[in-house]
Formats: sequence, C-alpha cells, structure tokens
Amino acid sequence: MFKITKEFKWEAAHRLSDGYVGKCASIHGHSYRAQVTLAGLNLDEAGMLMDFSDLKFVKKWINDYWDHALILWQDDPLRMVLVNADRNHELDVQKTYLMAEQPTAENLAFVLYTHIVWVLPPGKAWDSVNSVKVRVWETVTCSATYWEES
Repeated sequence: MFKITKEFKWEAAHRLSDGYVGKCASIHGHSYRAQVTLAGLNLDEAGMLMDFSDLKFVKKWINDYWDHALILWQDDPLRMVLVNADRNHELDVQKTYLMAEQPTAENLAFVLYTHIVWVLPPGKAWDSVNSVKVRVWETVTCSATYWEES
C-alpha cells in the first residue's frame, strides 16, 4: 500500500452551542491544520499514487469557505443575531460558514472528507486511490480524524 499526505493550514473562529458547557461555548479562534492522506495499491506511469498538485482544490475550498471565517452550527442562536446585525449595518459579517452539525474538529474532518470524496468529480488522478483519511488539528496537541473502512 502506498500513502501520500498533504497538509493544509487556515485560521478560523468557531463556538459550540446548544447546551455545550465549557470554554468553547464562547467565540474563539484556532490555527487549524488538516492532513489529507490518500492510499492505494498502484502507482501511475510517473511512479506516483497522485501528483500533490492534484490536491490544490482542497486548499482552494478551505480558503474559500473556512479561512478567516466564523464557523457556526446552522441552528446556533448566534446565527440570527449576526444576520440581523448585518442586515441593520450594525456589524459587518464578512465570512460565516454554517455547518449541519456542531463545528467540532470531528465534524470539520467529516465535512472536508465529504468534500474530497463526494463533491468533486473523480478523474484520472483518482484511479489508483482507494482510501482517504482526513485529520484536523484544532490545536497543536488536539486532533480528530475521519475515514471510512473499505
């Protein structure tokens, strides 16, 4: 089995709501880091599982949706406060990403995994990949990983 791994970094803020009790109930920021690991049995004619440049779409997606964003659960009560403040020009909410679940490291890893595996159409570069694993670090000592067993 061959494996390749590429890392991505971004800055974002989030909070946990809906009854979560703890420091993460307040808006706070992280220097996030994600590792995307691809595995497969065969190499292409160039001797690669996949060219690292074929993963540029992951960084673009992170930059477009998560980098320097406020990441919230879609049912977070703060969402409507921000929407109303923005509508009334009381606050300039420039970049907010809403998630179907709480914005934990576990759920961020799942969302990024889903984007990589299901949202983008497969191409020749994906032919020899049979496993994708996404690990997201919220801090330098805390991470969560999502992958599916084949």
